[in-house]
Amino acid sequence: MGPQPKTLTPAMFQILVALAPGPSHGYGIMLELGEMDVKLGPGTLYRSIKQLLEAGLIAETETDDERRRLYELTDAGAELAAAEAQRLNALIGKARRAGLLTHPSLGTSR
Repeated sequence: MGPQPKTLTPAMFQILVALAPGPSHGYGIMLELGEMDVKLGPGTLYRSIKQLLEAGLIAETETDDERRRLYELTDAGAELAAAEAQRLNALIGKARRAGLLTHPSLGTSR
């Protein structure tokens, strides 16, 4: 297992979020990301999965289909994803207070 990153790339965080409801294979992760309006190319997806596996933030789990690898969050992955979500939530709060989420260019009123 490699060193755990102190921060996550956006792709890594998005994959952890996609795995939060439960285990999934690569294609299932892509579908879940699509529902979040996130598009990752296969290279980025599988490179990020490899990094997450090496860091111990996700793990391969048992599956009945030997052709597909199934991934799930580890406790460390869930903790780091939760910390990143809290950090991003605080940032969104600051953006909201600064009026960025009601900016006229977004089509909303102040």
